[in-house]
Parts: sequence; structure tokens; C-alpha cells
Amino acid sequence: MDSPQLKEAIEKKICVDISKECKILCSTANPSLLRNVTKDSMLNFSWKAVGTELETKAPIFFRCIMAAADPTSNTRTTSTFDPVKHPGVYTAASILLKKRDKAMSLVPYIISTVLKVGKTSKTVRQ
Repeated sequence: MDSPQLKEAIEKKICVDISKECKILCSTANPSLLRNVTKDSMLNFSWKAVGTELETKAPIFFRCIMAAADPTSNTRTTSTFDPVKHPGVYTAASILLKKRDKAMSLVPYIISTVLKVGKTSKTVRQ
């Protein structure tokens, strides 16, 4: 961009919009599935549901993270998007949302449960 003022205005607008989307995701009035850490929500967890929720409730936030993670994401339309293909993107989004609101912790709980059941440890063996 040739105009620094225009670039700054666009960046500011995008940041405001992303903040609004994250506020909607973290809202208790219309709770996100990432907020629900019950046994049933953990048993019925799916990356597809997380991807769909991010894409519908926070499309700009989602597209920014996708642009950072997948260089071909800007060439795809939402109709050709495969929501199961990017669990790392959903993990990153959920960690960022957990930083904003500690109750948004379903994905970290799922990951820690999988690691515990898989008998991982903090000790590295040679």
C-alpha cells in the first residue's frame, strides 16, 4: 500500500472487528462450544464443529489465523473449505480465546486429557 494512513486505518478497523468477533465467541449469552467443558462435550468433541463455529461466529479472526497458517487459504472459498484439515489452526484460535477468557478451555482440556490417557510424562527418556 502506498498510503501509510490508509494502511493504518484498515489495520485498526480489522483489529476492532476481530475484537468484536472474539467478544461474541466469549459471550455467556450465546455460549461457544469452547466454553463447555462437561464430560458430554468432551466425548462429543469434533474439530469440524470447532471449525464451523469459528468460521460462522468469527470469520475475520478465523481468516487471519488461516492466512498465517496456510498460504493457499486466501484462494479458497468457504464452500471448498475442509473444516477437519486444520486442527492446529483451531488449537491456536482456542488458546488465544482462552487467554482472553479462561472459561474458553475445551480444546486445552481435550489435549491434556489425550496426553494423560496416552501416558505422556514430563520426563524425557534416553
